[in-house]
Amino acid sequence: MSLSTQFSANKKRVGIWMLPILLLTLVWACSGEEGKGVDDPQFCKCIQVTDKLNKFSAELLERQATEKDVKTMKKLKGARDKECTRYYKMSGEDMLKRKESCK
Repeated sequence: MSLSTQFSANKKRVGIWMLPILLLTLVWACSGEEGKGVDDPQFCKCIQVTDKLNKFSAELLERQATEKDVKTMKKLKGARDKECTRYYKMSGEDMLKRKESCK
């Protein structure tokens, strides 16, 4: 068997095995995150800080705010802005998927 025919035979064997591997890779890549929550610890931090801010704001509706309350509110807003900046333009559907993994 000559070198060129041996190379051609090896090439065919590799080609036969590459097709299923490529198809499996394509299926895996296209499966995505549909129907599942997305594990995003940064988003969970954003949710926690936002919840704290919302609870504190609700408390302030029940009573008169003090200077300490103003400082706390600024601190909570700053923390929210820091943790949530990359999520401001995210769709509600994507947020709900991410929130599922935070529970």
